[in-house]
Amino acid sequence: MLKPFTAQNIEFDFWHTATYASRGLLIAFLLSFVCLPCGQGIGAPPERPGTGLPTTVEHDIAPWDGPAFGIWIPAEPFGGKIDSWIYLRIWDAPERSQKKFVFPDESVPRSLGAVVYFMDLKSPSSVNWRSQPRHELKGSVRFIKSNRVQPVVGEFDFVSEKGTALKGRFEAQWISKSRIDENVQKSDTTNSR
Repeated sequence: MLKPFTAQNIEFDFWHTATYASRGLLIAFLLSFVCLPCGQGIGAPPERPGTGLPTTVEHDIAPWDGPAFGIWIPAEPFGGKIDSWIYLRIWDAPERSQKKFVFPDESVPRSLGAVVYFMDLKSPSSVNWRSQPRHELKGSVRFIKSNRVQPVVGEFDFVSEKGTALKGRFEAQWISKSRIDENVQKSDTTNSR
């Protein structure tokens, strides 16, 4: 026999009365908070695993005064030493660079760029262009997305003069050229003392 409907007879037992779908949604909702990476805000610049160092791209000028851009990639996550950076320069406009570049490329009369491996460099802002230890790299880079307003995305496969393999994928955020100029000037004055 059914009990009369009163406040004392109503039992709320969500777990036993809920459908499997609503249980699954509750579990997924709770797990989403547990599984979120700590300290990673929405819209934060992409960082290479294990370094906390962002990959950046800046406007530059080619040796013949044409458009160019440079990309700083922290090398450690890709097989490089601690405090080492890959500096990739492409001597063309970003919009015309959605292709593969090979370094060095003897098939063209004029070089299309350069790629350098800087060691013992804490950050690109502290580079001393005259005396910083560096090695030329050989290999290739392929740009997947390259323009002046969105992050530059690409893949690289380089080898240093000493045989260090550096291979990976990057997404570089644009930074202002004036900030670069200020950092280079500070580096030059600091290192000349």
